[in-house]
Formats: sequence, C-alpha cells, structure tokens
Amino acid sequence: MIRWIKTYIFSLRRDFAILLGLDVLFLLLMELWLRTIPAPYPVLERIGDLFVTLGVSYIASLIFYFVQMHMPKIKEKEHLYPSIAKMLNAII
Repeated sequence: MIRWIKTYIFSLRRDFAILLGLDVLFLLLMELWLRTIPAPYPVLERIGDLFVTLGVSYIASLIFYFVQMHMPKIKEKEHLYPSIAKMLNAII
C-alpha cells in the first residue's frame, strides 16, 4: 500500500494535488459549517449548492484522470526504464 501511494499519489502533478486539497477542504467547510448558517436570500443557497456540485464534479474528474491517464503513464514508465537501462548498459 505504501509503495502504491508513493508510486501513484506522490507522482501526481502538484497543481492537481493542491486543487484537490483545496476542494476537499472547501467541501468539508461547506458541509460541516456553512450549511448550518441560514441564507438571507434563496439565491445564495443555490449558489452554494452550485459550488458544492462543482467541487464534487472536480473530484470525480480527477479520479477519472487518475485512472485513465496517470496510472497508465506511470506503469509505462516502470516498464520502460529497465529497458532503457539495459540498452545503456549494452552500449557502455
């Protein structure tokens, strides 16, 4: 499990990881604290629901990116590096 986290999670692009952290923090703040405050206008409640929906959809899209794009790239690199090392050793 630790190797999997080091291989895949820590190799995720830094901007995606920062946005994911901010998104999770925003969703926790919204669900645990801001939902208990009554909205003075119904429009503000709908805007809050829109932001929550956007936050959840960002997490879903990041999971899709992770599974479809990131993991295959890392697996390809893991298989490619030993081949390159063999070629370089053969040249040397």
